[in-house]
Amino acid sequence: YCGTYDYLAPEMIDKSGHDEKLDIWCLGVLVYEMLTGKPPFAPTAGEDETRRLQENILGVKVRNG
Repeated sequence: YCGTYDYLAPEMIDKSGHDEKLDIWCLGVLVYEMLTGKPPFAPTAGEDETRRLQENILGVKVRNG
């Protein structure tokens, strides 16, 4: 992958192909991060970050706070 894992869309992780909806996903992640100061799918501290981040994105588990 090239770029920040936080912005990966589910279709990029499972390699199912993507289209212009990917841009909307990335924009949503960016706006969320600008409003809260934190990425929406960040795993809790101490977890295997890349694996948990991908699981959170695929499960669309948004962490609040």
